[in-house]
Amino acid sequence: MNKGKITILFDYDKTRIEIKDEKSGVMICECEMTQDQTMRVLSRQALVSMDYEHGDLSLVGKRMIHTPFKFVFKDENITPYKNRKEEAYKQACELLEGTGWVPDRGFSSQDSFSYEDGVQYAQCLVRTWIEPDEDEEKIKKELD
Repeated sequence: MNKGKITILFDYDKTRIEIKDEKSGVMICECEMTQDQTMRVLSRQALVSMDYEHGDLSLVGKRMIHTPFKFVFKDENITPYKNRKEEAYKQACELLEGTGWVPDRGFSSQDSFSYEDGVQYAQCLVRTWIEPDEDEEKIKKELD
């Protein structure tokens, strides 16, 4: 049996339940119920209708790993700074396409953009999900 984490949030007009896989951090299911639906469930009524969404279930049971990813940033005098962040995210997505790695949208830290020998670089955190017994360091080296 897999291990997970659950959050139940009662609000004045609805109840939200989130279930996440402990290893991957992936949201398995997010449910929303009205006050009436919530009261029916708490009164032990079975199979109460509700709205729900599920996450990427193919990642359940896998382990999330992350590592920094630095790449040459093709800056064509992009301003304002917000647009640079969006362009850096777009370029990272293009570079990582088909690898299984997903970039963070951040690009907000002090180290997100740098110049080295006249070349501009962007850096962000990237993540992927691997089988529990896979070698994390080997997978990270494949990104280089």
